[in-house]
Amino acid sequence: MDMVNAISDTAIQSNVRANFETFRQTFRIWREELVRWRCSLSLASVQKLRGTLAGWHCRDVEFFIGEISFDQLGPERLKALNAVPTRFKLPQDQVDMLVAAGRDALRENDVFRRFLASIANNGHVAPRVRSRTPARSLTPLTTNDHRLE
Repeated sequence: MDMVNAISDTAIQSNVRANFETFRQTFRIWREELVRWRCSLSLASVQKLRGTLAGWHCRDVEFFIGEISFDQLGPERLKALNAVPTRFKLPQDQVDMLVAAGRDALRENDVFRRFLASIANNGHVAPRVRSRTPARSLTPLTTNDHRLE
């Protein structure tokens, strides 16, 4: 049974990796095309679209694409999270554990941290974040009625 699970997991992970790389490549191409279009605009068009030329840099476009997984939360926590069955209904403590793990994995993700930094810099992309900042210093996000801290 372990061998069947290992083979199945390997096949699924290989497919996920290949699809994610295709996704990244698609966004690289999209960015190149977007930059090419932006750089072809006349200054009058830019003024009309943005209302100002201040801060305009046609190449100033970045997509934030990253993988977030429970792997980055440490082996003990990963083992506990992987033990949660896939179901439509889970006990509240497991739901809370999964939500907290998702929140923590997002906080630890360098790509997401760069995205937050770019928002804090009025849309100007910040350099890559290498050091980990305490989670309490991150700006909470609100989506609909859910708050991510």
